Amino acid sequence: MSNDIVVSASLLQNIFPLNITFDEELQVISISEKMGLLCQTVNSSLRLQDCFTVQEPHLSQITYDEICQKLSQYYILQLNNSSVKFKGHFVLQQKAIIFLCQLFVDNLDNYRALPKLDINEDLLLSNEALEQKISSFIALERSLGRQERVIEEKERALAEERERGRLDKEKHSKSRKEIGFNIQKALLLGRLPKRENLTIAVLNIPSQEVSGDFYDFFNHDTKCMDLVIGDVMGKGIAAALVAAALKGVLLRCAGKANLPARGFIKPQKIMSLVDEEITPELMQLETFATLCYNRFDLFTHKLTSVDCGHTNILHYEFMSEEVKYIVGENLPLGVQQQPAMEVTETSFDDNDIFLFYSDGVLEVQNEEGKMFGEEKLTQIIKQNSQKTPAEIIGKIKESLIEYSHDEFKDDVTCIAVKIEDVFSQTKIYNVLLITSCLDELKRVRNYITTTASKIGYFQDEQNLNDLLVAANEVVSNIIRHGYKNEPGNVIRIEVSISQSWIRVCFVDKGTPFSMADIQNINDIESISDDVLKTMSGGFGLYIIHNLVDKVTYTRDSKGNNYLSLIKNFKKETLRVRSSELEIMD
Repeated sequence: MSNDIVVSASLLQNIFPLNITFDEELQVISISEKMGLLCQTVNSSLRLQDCFTVQEPHLSQITYDEICQKLSQYYILQLNNSSVKFKGHFVLQQKAIIFLCQLFVDNLDNYRALPKLDINEDLLLSNEALEQKISSFIALERSLGRQERVIEEKERALAEERERGRLDKEKHSKSRKEIGFNIQKALLLGRLPKRENLTIAVLNIPSQEVSGDFYDFFNHDTKCMDLVIGDVMGKGIAAALVAAALKGVLLRCAGKANLPARGFIKPQKIMSLVDEEITPELMQLETFATLCYNRFDLFTHKLTSVDCGHTNILHYEFMSEEVKYIVGENLPLGVQQQPAMEVTETSFDDNDIFLFYSDGVLEVQNEEGKMFGEEKLTQIIKQNSQKTPAEIIGKIKESLIEYSHDEFKDDVTCIAVKIEDVFSQTKIYNVLLITSCLDELKRVRNYITTTASKIGYFQDEQNLNDLLVAANEVVSNIIRHGYKNEPGNVIRIEVSISQSWIRVCFVDKGTPFSMADIQNINDIESISDDVLKTMSGGFGLYIIHNLVDKVTYTRDSKGNNYLSLIKNFKKETLRVRSSELEIMD
């Protein structure tokens, strides 16, 4: 019998009142009630050989395996120390064999010798009837086995069909994801512009096939670039469709605003047009979107932002080495129409970094459900401020994956922008060339005073004196240590002024700055004040370092030394409403 088909004990009792079950060791497991009446000496502690003698077939030794191989063979077993005989077949059931049998009487003397037991006459069936009954049972067992194999085959085919369906669904899902991402890339994600003074890197990870995040860049000329980032409520196809529609409206409004005859139109005018057109549509759809329009002006060194409900902009200031938040107060698009848009204007300088991102970045969760948050994002920028935007974005991605174990419940978008070489966009006032003579110090002081006096900050005599003393110390060090007091060598001095700082750069071809060279340090700020005080010639640099906001030192492949003094003005973010600004119509 099949191992998986089990015939209950009660059924066996009804069909075959005489049966006995053995395990793989041919030890008695169970014996039917009526069989027990005829075989009172048989119990579960005995083996088949201990209870019976096999008369047919004639075997010197009977084993479990041999019985299993010849299940069609009939057996005649005689109870040991008795004339009682049984004729029947073994059937296999769940690693056990059952002997289905009937009393076997081969002559009258044997019948008379049977013990006087209270048993029914139906135990004395003829051999032919017994054979027919057992054959019918075996036929039923084989039929059930065939049915079981048919069921197993159908289940196997069904499992294979399910697996094919799963693979097809997975393949289709992957194909849809690729198609969706390609559509999103074409419609929602702008191409990175190539700018001489701005280095940009982007991270975009959709939580589903496509996302509701979008961004784009608009180049106006060599001195102006716009960056737009938005996020539509929700995820997936629906959010992406709304995002595509919103971006289309944005492009159309920007096109209307920037007609050639009108020239440059300010971001607040563009956003007012967008709000006027898209908000009624979004209100009907009962959805909303956040959007932040930003303009980088490399001539004025200002970032103008119109933020409608988007996340804060993180601004790393190279001078202060701090991260400041640029916070907008306009409502998201789709909440209600806004008569006037609030505008923020932020000054920026060389090596400043701006980070724009969607709320999906902040809401990435760890196993405990705690969000990633703005503080962690701020720390990443500060710790990697010397790196490229691509490296910063890579660090942010690595941190998000590690924090969430690569499970993002919302779309993740992040854009890093670093200001590069804005000095080339700044006017240099009257470059001064002097020779390596201490008598030239008066010319240096007059040159710096004339240039700095144009700035209100230096109307304060103390501020001007700090810069003059620092410059005097630098020139003296170059003459004495760089040129070893040898006359006739040239020192170039140039002043650069931005919206918020003044830089005085000293260029010479003298001996490299020894302390920086010995310690392999290019930036003097990397040397602590305590170390400067103890080094030869370091006290002068200690004084310089404490009179200005930043001191930098580099040396190029041509043997030029560049030492810069940077004095920072007070920087503030200007916030005004669009109704207070003059807008070209």
